[in-house]
Amino acid sequence: MAGIASIVTAFAALISALAWPILLAAVVIHFRKAISAGLDRVPEMMSRAHKAKLGWLEIELRQVADIANASPKDKGVVSPEQIRSAAKVEVFSQDLSLGDLRYQVEKLCIEYEDIRRKLPSGQKRTQAMDAVLAQMRTIGPSISFMLDDLKRSSRAADRLVAVAIMQMELSRADPNWLLLRFSEDVPFIFYHASLILENLVRTISGEDKVELIDVAQNALEIVEGFEGAPDSATVNVLNSIIADVF
Repeated sequence: MAGIASIVTAFAALISALAWPILLAAVVIHFRKAISAGLDRVPEMMSRAHKAKLGWLEIELRQVADIANASPKDKGVVSPEQIRSAAKVEVFSQDLSLGDLRYQVEKLCIEYEDIRRKLPSGQKRTQAMDAVLAQMRTIGPSISFMLDDLKRSSRAADRLVAVAIMQMELSRADPNWLLLRFSEDVPFIFYHASLILENLVRTISGEDKVELIDVAQNALEIVEGFEGAPDSATVNVLNSIIADVF
């Protein structure tokens, strides 16, 4: 009797084990058209999600630019808003591809080049370039792995992105490379290079701090050696560095 009970129990367990796979197969067969249609939409849904992520990033960058435009007196300042936005973008960018990030950098570089080409020298152009630089700073920590390539680039806009990254990540600053900006780049870029040197002075001490005087003095000689009036804003920053070191 016990043997029969065991057989019945085992048979019931077998039926129970088979029931769910059979039921699942029946459901799949019955709804196969709807399931197939749903699967066909997966690429489209993923594409929409991807576009939404890129859209969010562009909106965030544009908001940073708008804030920079609304505060023209904060020339060269890495604002708390830019730091907060950069932190959000850095987390968000983990879901973006390398191609997506390069695309955003390229857009900003093209925008910078267009501003320099289309607008005459003056406050309006500087303000427009400051807004682009604010966006470069915001995306900077997310693309810091590109820094070495950007430093080696022959395109000035790429080198400006490198400057933006160093402004956000001072530990990545390269004083010798920054010194070259004063002889190879335009005042807008070497002014922001001078701001990095100024911030470095405030964070280091001892021999490292003293070594910056050579960089600042060499940069000052280059700037003052230009024909015409030197860039006064850059001269003021470099003189501040030299005074601080001493």
